[in-house]
Amino acid sequence: MFKIEETASDEGDIKGAIFMRPDGMFEGRIYRKQTDSTKSQVTPDQNGEFEICAVTGTLIHARILVHEELGCSGDVCNHCRSV
Repeated sequence: MFKIEETASDEGDIKGAIFMRPDGMFEGRIYRKQTDSTKSQVTPDQNGEFEICAVTGTLIHARILVHEELGCSGDVCNHCRSV
């Protein structure tokens, strides 16, 4: 899989990433901070623990769903403010 973008909530406790899958679909992943002291970091990589947020046919739909999970309404998160 190929990582398209990575973003985070303003608090940094939730991170999101969008990947392009080999089948051409886009996969949005949500990574939440672990409560266990040994897993206190949020690590959005292809091998880390994640919750699949969405598998869509278009990048824009994956982006919308990931940003909604981060609590972004389109202009709230750091990523949306910089675009």
